[in-house]
Amino acid sequence: MWRHVFLLLALIPYIQATQTITCTNGFTLVGNKCLKLFTTPTSRRNASKTCAEYAGNLVSIQNQEENDALASFVGDGVRSVWLGLYCFGGVTGCLWDDASGSIEGFTSFVYDSNDAYNIYKCSIYKVTGSWSKKWFCADCNYDLRSFVCQIPTTYEDDCALNFNGNCYLPSENFFSSQVIGIDSARQWCLNNCGDLVSIHSANELRLIQNYYKSKDHESILVGAVTNSGKSFLWTDGSAWDYSSVVGSGQPTGTCVKLALKTSGSRVQGRLYVSKCEESNYYMCKRPAGISCVGEPAPSVETSLITPNCNGSLMNSGSFSSPNYPKSYSNGENCTYGLGTLGADRIRVTLSNIVLKDQKDYIRIYDGDSVESPLAMTLTGRHSEPVYIESSTNRVFVTFNTLLPFIQSTRNITCTNDFTLVGNKCLRLFTTPTSRHNASKKCSEYAGNLVTIKSKEENTLINDFVGNATKTFWIGLYIFGNEQIQAAWDSGSEWGEMSDYDNFVTASKMSQNYKCVYERSIGIFAGHDCPLNFNGSCYLPFPSHCQPIGIDSTRGECHEGCGELVSIHSANEIRFIQNYYETEQDIDSILLGALSNSEKYLWTDKSPWDYDIPVTLLFVPYGACVELALKTRGCRVKGGLYVTPCETKHHFMCKRKAGITCGDRPTYPIINVDPPSNCNEFLLSPGVFASPNYPKTYPSDSNCTYRLATFGAHRIRLTFWNIITNGPEDSIQIYDGESEESPLVVTLSGVQKEYEFESSSNTVFVTFKNGNNSEATGFEATFKTLI
Repeated sequence: MWRHVFLLLALIPYIQATQTITCTNGFTLVGNKCLKLFTTPTSRRNASKTCAEYAGNLVSIQNQEENDALASFVGDGVRSVWLGLYCFGGVTGCLWDDASGSIEGFTSFVYDSNDAYNIYKCSIYKVTGSWSKKWFCADCNYDLRSFVCQIPTTYEDDCALNFNGNCYLPSENFFSSQVIGIDSARQWCLNNCGDLVSIHSANELRLIQNYYKSKDHESILVGAVTNSGKSFLWTDGSAWDYSSVVGSGQPTGTCVKLALKTSGSRVQGRLYVSKCEESNYYMCKRPAGISCVGEPAPSVETSLITPNCNGSLMNSGSFSSPNYPKSYSNGENCTYGLGTLGADRIRVTLSNIVLKDQKDYIRIYDGDSVESPLAMTLTGRHSEPVYIESSTNRVFVTFNTLLPFIQSTRNITCTNDFTLVGNKCLRLFTTPTSRHNASKKCSEYAGNLVTIKSKEENTLINDFVGNATKTFWIGLYIFGNEQIQAAWDSGSEWGEMSDYDNFVTASKMSQNYKCVYERSIGIFAGHDCPLNFNGSCYLPFPSHCQPIGIDSTRGECHEGCGELVSIHSANEIRFIQNYYETEQDIDSILLGALSNSEKYLWTDKSPWDYDIPVTLLFVPYGACVELALKTRGCRVKGGLYVTPCETKHHFMCKRKAGITCGDRPTYPIINVDPPSNCNEFLLSPGVFASPNYPKTYPSDSNCTYRLATFGAHRIRLTFWNIITNGPEDSIQIYDGESEESPLVVTLSGVQKEYEFESSSNTVFVTFKNGNNSEATGFEATFKTLI
């Protein structure tokens, strides 16, 4: 008897609690900000450093109401406090440390002369006296003042790391192994109503770094995927809006790590491309002020579950197929009405699903009846849990099984005008065509080109064809020089050399002819059949080899001067499907695509220009994409489906046709082509480069780069891959805001890397060259030091 076990379903509502705005870490709610007063006078830099320990900044003021409120908050015991304002020159050059902009919208300076800003760059706020609530310029280095830090408001929540409306959950908070892959990490995060952490500001980055200061971790996995550095996606679907510099030591990597310590070429606080196959520490992030009810526990032996067939369940609960975990009966018809209160939503988790494939079905409707939109249909076996979240507070589930099928006495026959020849159904097509088109025609009948396994079959087929044609294709493909390296399209191997063959020669076959046809007299011959389509070569991974992970697959493709296959037309997807029609054991292949469930990237950096939907079916935590080659269960042939990157896959590479692929290509340390930003004013963090980099820079391309960070922080500047035409083409670095500042170093010639830390919040860089340019120049990154 078929043992078919249905499921254990956990109903997990995502409950939006009544959100109460609050402040953390002893800060006080003042208007829409959280403030904290520090009365001990100190320098501007030390004050900024203290605020950074709370992932905050020195106080900023955007309007008259906030200006008045600050004096009331500080009180009479303090005469003045530092402001989070630094003036790079003139009124428009005065910028707030929290990146909220300049003072053009509101200012309370006692004077308007630009001369004052050019002498003293920092600012203070008078609390008491006749100048109360007025701003003054002050010396950043020698003045000692009290100060007020500000952090954003958040919502009340029990989580330990609560910042700016989000809870941050490090991996050691979970029952899982702390060091796991991206898909397992995302699954734990999703089970806790979150996703892997995304980063959207310098303060958010500081919050994460501050937490890990007491840990030994060198890096953590963040919720980002990339196509080797050209484009990036946050897995939580948020915008890539914080210009954090991303480097790469992994040309085949598709995941991203945050460096927590400076080690070798990796700099603390920077993001780096990494392999998804690696195990990592990680951090989750979820909205604060919510109640995530019913976190799924780690897998344990299932206890007896009440079926609740044809029942209704409210809030959290469980239900199963009848008789679970024993076999259900034929002819079962169950409905399950699920609900939660108010405007909350429902998460349904389906586990241990084993159904008769294409006979017994689970259907899930996003609403209160079968009249609601059908959200998902399940059949067959599913080793991984399946998740679905409702759009309303109702879900309706049905479970239907078929009655037994009684087998009658059978008569062997052929369909679609095929003729029974021996134990096979054959059909002859006399119009000459290519081997590829012949295979395609056979696939339309769910068949293959003819196979011949014995002398008797060879005679029968030859008699069947008769005088209708002189030659015809047979379903045999040659993978090497020897007959033993040939295989039939039906998936059966050629076998030993002693098995039947009828090649015209008994010697080695030509390397140049891979496909086989038969003459009407019953002799095999060869023909050329490369996978060359629309300017690209397609290189399938041999089906007899073990599947591998995404980073290893990309490494294999790079060895052949290609990348994982991307798809840009209906014909291209048909071309790929046609090749795999004969691969009976391959249900899907990994594509060169990355996903955050909303947006997608091709790893070969080509545009996502073919409008084919990608289905999020069983693995909402997956970041990779596979192409279904067969219809199995809920997966439809030709569909694209999100899949875990940790899973091992069969795959196909794709490279340009008409090229010679020599040794393995080399890849740059940083894969992002940096903007030049010649003669620009740049705020940290950022990148810049010589003009036209990584190509040769033009003659007489003299550039200046004025780098700055907020407040009294410092700058770490890193140059990479310096190649200039000797001393006549040079890079000069000044520790300050102009060429009048102290000259630190002059760089020229060839140098792999150079790093410099400023003594202030500005750095000035010049690049000067002559009229004989044959070098690539440089690229550089800079970030804020706290």
